[in-house]
Amino acid sequence: MKLRRGESMTYTVEQFLAIIKPFVIADMQRTKILASLTAAQGIKESKYGNSGLTQKGNALFGIKATKSWKGKTVTMPTTEYYNGVKTTVNAAFRAYDSWAESITDHSDFLLSNKRYSNLIGVTDYQQACKLIKADGYATGPQYDTGLIDLIKQYSLWLWDLEAMGGSLPIQPPFVLGKTYTLQSNMYVRNAPEGQNLALGDLTENAKTHAFEDENGAVLRKQTRVTVKELRILDTGAIWIRIPSGWICGRAKSGTVYVA
Repeated sequence: MKLRRGESMTYTVEQFLAIIKPFVIADMQRTKILASLTAAQGIKESKYGNSGLTQKGNALFGIKATKSWKGKTVTMPTTEYYNGVKTTVNAAFRAYDSWAESITDHSDFLLSNKRYSNLIGVTDYQQACKLIKADGYATGPQYDTGLIDLIKQYSLWLWDLEAMGGSLPIQPPFVLGKTYTLQSNMYVRNAPEGQNLALGDLTENAKTHAFEDENGAVLRKQTRVTVKELRILDTGAIWIRIPSGWICGRAKSGTVYVA
């Protein structure tokens, strides 16, 4: 399957991840480089499939085209940090016929460079993110923490588990599209473990079941909510996206707030 980039296509993060997931997981099984790391780098460097480099060259990872590269190239402006100073330069990057080809070449690039050999077989995604930054893959001072945040935000660590043939550590007790009842008053947040929303940020329907205190909007106990999306964090907490935002369905302690 070729994943060609349509010139007029704009991707959401969810669409981007749905496209790359089977290729990234298969690539981890081939190379032993974490799928979560590859996916997070893809999100960050390609702006989830919408960057100019991705549009022009199907390049998800921004790998520079050195003299040894015999394939296609595309020249684009890029940001580099020299002695801590942010600088914009034009650089030639590797280009591809498909996203699948880009994913394969990314892992092959890591495998063929000895400085990245410490990534092979690592099963802790936070360690892998710190290693690839220390190995010099990118010059951004917070490159590793940015990757870690993305893996947590989108539960990409579950892809690693899937690639290794494991089962989910927690079977979510919630079904997409089904309606449940709040077992206590709940703050509504902008993301899992994110900031509390204000009352004005909620849908009109949600406002009729909510109030606002000094910390933000609170949905009242016994409010009925519909599950739009689920996120399982590596702490074991389960977060639910409802039409107005995110609420905690089950805490890492095991306490159930939605049933």
